[in-house]
Amino acid sequence: MKNPAYEQIQARKVKARLRMLQHAQRISGNVSQTCRFFGVSRALFYIGKERYEKHGVAGLRDLPRRPHKIRFRIPPEIVSLILRIREEHRYGAVRVSLYLQRHYHAYVSPTTILKIFHRHHVGPVSLKKYRPGPKPPDTPLQVPGRSTGVPTRNYGCAALSPKDMRVIISRTDMRTIRNGMIF
Repeated sequence: MKNPAYEQIQARKVKARLRMLQHAQRISGNVSQTCRFFGVSRALFYIGKERYEKHGVAGLRDLPRRPHKIRFRIPPEIVSLILRIREEHRYGAVRVSLYLQRHYHAYVSPTTILKIFHRHHVGPVSLKKYRPGPKPPDTPLQVPGRSTGVPTRNYGCAALSPKDMRVIISRTDMRTIRNGMIF
């Protein structure tokens, strides 16, 4: 189903072209005067006349602008293979291109692969596989003194701010280093 506004525009164009052909045939009888009156070149007039004689009123509609034959279209098998590789391995366009070359001996440029991804609404690759996630919950918490092996006193840590805790730990570390008590 086409856009109704597009259909309206096409109907207007067909009507104007038909009026131009009828003007040349019935009123003026002269193609040059008709073309000058409608502001159209004679070549365009004769193209419209030929299409009208072959196809009737339907021939006066605009032809589609897309090419009749696309020369280098990627076969549907390769497109489905590209989408399958993307789904299984979560590779980007460059890696999919290299994977196709290495394993299937087929070259498709990364730009074309990216266009295929856009055409099939494939989202971006998640980098979660490459980024370290949060630490597992079974990792013990770091307690002052445990990581450096330095004995610390109980200063009532609940009442101290993190900044005060750093000061206490650094003073303790300095004392142990001065006294030569590194374990």
